[in-house]
Formats: sequence, C-alpha cells, structure tokens
Amino acid sequence: MKVIYNKNPGEIRDYFLILSDITNYECLSEYLLEKQDSFDKEFKDFYKKNINKFKLNNMELERYFKFYSTERFNIARFMMYEKELWAYDNIYEYLDFLEGLDEEKIKLSVIEEILYLTGEGEDEAKEDEMLKNTPLVLDSIKLLEIHSSIKWELFCFFQEPLAYFKKFLKFVKELIPLYEDFKNTRDNLMEDLHERMERDINNNEEAYEFIKKETRGIIDLSNFNEIYVSSNYFSSHSITFAMEGGKIYIFLGVYYKKALDILGGIREDKIQLNLMVFKNLSERNRFEIIRLLSEDNEYCHGDIAKLLNITGATVSYHINYLCAANLVTMYKKNKNVYYKLNKEVIKNSMEFLKEEFKLG
Repeated sequence: MKVIYNKNPGEIRDYFLILSDITNYECLSEYLLEKQDSFDKEFKDFYKKNINKFKLNNMELERYFKFYSTERFNIARFMMYEKELWAYDNIYEYLDFLEGLDEEKIKLSVIEEILYLTGEGEDEAKEDEMLKNTPLVLDSIKLLEIHSSIKWELFCFFQEPLAYFKKFLKFVKELIPLYEDFKNTRDNLMEDLHERMERDINNNEEAYEFIKKETRGIIDLSNFNEIYVSSNYFSSHSITFAMEGGKIYIFLGVYYKKALDILGGIREDKIQLNLMVFKNLSERNRFEIIRLLSEDNEYCHGDIAKLLNITGATVSYHINYLCAANLVTMYKKNKNVYYKLNKEVIKNSMEFLKEEFKLG
C-alpha cells in the first residue's frame, strides 16, 4: 500500500478556505465563541489589519464564498477539485489548470454538486444523462433545498460556464497577494507539522499504521491502494476525506490532534468524552442518523439523505461530527462509502451515567 505526504495540496486548498473564512468571519467568530474556543489569533489579527482591502471586494466575496446555512455550503465549493490538487505545486499552477477547463467539465462539476446536495452521490450514468439534458439540470436546481442566491449562481454557471468561470478566476487571482501575506504569518506553525509528517509518513516503513492511528479508525483505510495525505491551516480542527476508486485523499487541519482530543477521543477525561457523545445525541439530525444506523443495515451517504429527507450537505456536516466523536465509522464498499454506528461508545456513555448518578 502506498502512503504519501505532500504539503502543496493543503496550501492550495488553504487559498480557497481563507476566502471562505474571510467572507464568513463574523459567523465563524460567533460559532467558535459558542464552542468556548478562541478564534485563531493570527487570522484574527490579519483580518483586522486588512479588513478595508476585503471590503473592496465584499460583493464578489459574498457571491462565491458566503455560507447561507449551518452546513457551510457555498458556490465556490464545486470549483475546488480536491482530487486534482496533488498534480500542482502552488496556487498559480492550480489556477492555470482551472483556467484550462472546458465547458463540459465545468457543467459536470455543477451536476456533481447537484447530486451531492440531493444525496445521490457519485453516479456516472446519472451525470451523463444530465449532461445531455439541460432542462433536467435546471429543474433539479429549482428543487434543491438551498438558499435562492446559491440556486441562482448554479443556474448561471451551468448556462454560461466559461464566462462565469472566467470571471470567478479573475477575481480569485486578484486576492493571491493577500493570501501570500497571510501565509507568511503561519509558516513556522505549519513547518513543524510538515516536518513531522515527512518523518512519520514519507520516511517511515510503518506509514500505513501511523496514518491509521492518527485518523483514529474513523474510516477503514484497508480498502484503498493509495493514500495521499496533506495538511492545511484552515479547517484547522478537522480531518477531511476525498475518495476516488482505490485512492483516498486526506487533509489534516493543523490542530487536528487537538480536535480529536476535544471531540471525544484520546484524552483520558471521561467527563469531556461523554459530554461530547451526549451533545451529538441532543442534536436532532445527528440523533436521527444514529437511530437509522442502529438498525445495522448498510447505509451510504445518499441512503441517509433520502431516508431522513435532508440534503447531502446536511448529512456530510453532521457525519463529520459523529465520526470525530467516534460514534460513527466509515468503510468503502465497491464505489460507495458506508457508515457504521459504534454502539460500544453509546453503551459506555450509558454506563458512565449510571455510575455518575448512582442509578444502579
């Protein structure tokens, strides 16, 4: 099994993520305050120093990067081809790649996003059918349960893909100097992580066991022939996956180990661990997902979306939390990723309540 670490994909990914965080700065600040976490100091200082520069582009930033729901979906999401990032060394090369995309590829990206939002996942036959049927695509967009602003942008990108994509690229290229300024403020922090990953993955015969341990069994990696790992500054407390055939692409946020501690995994603080389990159980959508998975049937992303009548984006958003709390694990079967409930975690939390409250 091949396991490779490369810092460049994460740095390219960071460019799009910083634009999202800039655009949604206020709601992100409130969200982190609710979590009793501190908003990253380097980014906060950078934002305040450059806020006037960002305001000059506020309309375009909101158009492409504004979040309109807790699921944090924006129109720029389908323009970040995460599986393609490993082919490029920097943001300039990657934007050149985007500039060379043809009309069909851009339209296909819109279709893939529609299928993701409806919970249908990757379906090549469906994608080909929609690519040949513009009215079907437009009707599908109309039926999406998302903010009207994002619906409108999807309409525009599908009907005039080259013109709209060119405008998007022109805008994001103009902001590269700001990204480079910020990159300089966190290079030392990232360098420590890069050095550790180089040592423990690229120069380690036990790289597979290392990354399996680091991701804490959230996903069964044994079904993949190639594992590609990168790290990024933004989405700093997360572990993100993208899959294609026998390959899996993993992005580790710079504070991912801290996130695993906080969200219920490896620290020996029983109270913290169990509080995170109960917090997940108290959220309605997560409770419904857990109840569905308790049936022990095989459910993939699309199955959960359809059975619970929620969007694919909503499923992804809540599954991330459930996996981080070790309540749910993932495994690949054929072309789909399926989810499994970790019943032992719930059982242990129930025993914890009995002990703490002397319930016998």
